[in-house]
Amino acid sequence: MGSWFGAGMDQLVVSIKPLSVGRWRRRRLAATCGLLLSLTSNSAASATPRLREPETGATFAAERRWSPFTLKAIGTGVLEWYSFDVYAAAAYVDAVRGKKVLERYLASPQGAGLMVGGRLDTKRLSARKSFYQTLLAAELAMSMHLTFVRKISGKRLVDSFGPDLRRNCSDKAAVGRFLALLAPGVGKWSHLIVTILPGGRVYVHRGSRLQPVIVSRALARGLGAVFLGERPMNPKLKRSLVRRADTLLR
Repeated sequence: MGSWFGAGMDQLVVSIKPLSVGRWRRRRLAATCGLLLSLTSNSAASATPRLREPETGATFAAERRWSPFTLKAIGTGVLEWYSFDVYAAAAYVDAVRGKKVLERYLASPQGAGLMVGGRLDTKRLSARKSFYQTLLAAELAMSMHLTFVRKISGKRLVDSFGPDLRRNCSDKAAVGRFLALLAPGVGKWSHLIVTILPGGRVYVHRGSRLQPVIVSRALARGLGAVFLGERPMNPKLKRSLVRRADTLLR
């Protein structure tokens, strides 16, 4: 940050020499305010609590903002292929509606016995088939963040997602559009973020680059099912992705 600040100020001084004193002061004040705003924003971002997935060392923000939703992480896990770690994942759901859904579930007969000593037993919760059904049926704003720990070709990525997604989604055209976004493949430590919003809006980020939105309720439900449904991509990962669901109650 120090070297960037210095270079920026040198460029600023050079560019304003020809200006009048009044304009020089206004330009300098505007530049200084912009720098302070940038520094403040960066400081706030770095202060956001992060979760560490212990097996891969990948980290994820504890909360994400997608206006008007605040998405809270309810679990992290790892997908393995033939004993090799492929990606670390974090699951996020709408913090406000997610809390209401969880509270209603715990008050129902299906959620009986999960509160122990005033605390939610998330290990037992993760074994309840009815919880996943309730969570997905609520059609919450949801996001899956994947951090790949190895380079994966586009073909292998499509081949891994394709069968599970086609099995869980009846909208074949939307499935094709989604898989096309995976076709370039991913690099080591690259990020793939899939965000599902009410109304069937599916957003995909490859790194920081947002891809064209896909609107399909069937695809939105299918993507949720791939990770958290009755026939998920990986049952072990599915259970891990709700092991922090107790944070919704805080």
